[in-house]
Amino acid sequence: MTLPHIWSSIRIAWEEGNAPTEAAIRNATTLLQVLGKPLPDWAGRGDWPTVCLHWSEAKVEVEVYDDVFQLCQFNPDTHVSVDVLDFDTTPEGVQALIKAMEFSDQLQPGQAGH
Repeated sequence: MTLPHIWSSIRIAWEEGNAPTEAAIRNATTLLQVLGKPLPDWAGRGDWPTVCLHWSEAKVEVEVYDDVFQLCQFNPDTHVSVDVLDFDTTPEGVQALIKAMEFSDQLQPGQAGH
């Protein structure tokens, strides 16, 4: 699968024969298009095979499945445990995910540059 242009600045850390599912890549592409800047620095393949989006400046990861987004971030109170929140892959789910990324006491992708 050829990735759309929105992926051009993101380092891809999976090989052709070991890529995420096409549905996960489509969902991740939709998220990237709606998210805008800053885009993640790199994307890897998860175990299921999902797309894992990573920002080097934030303590978050978004794991994109065929049917759900998972926002994984370090708990701001303990800075040790990880909080995981699920969001539907609907337009409403994408908006809720972006909102959850913006409102945190940590540097989040949606807050960089504000």
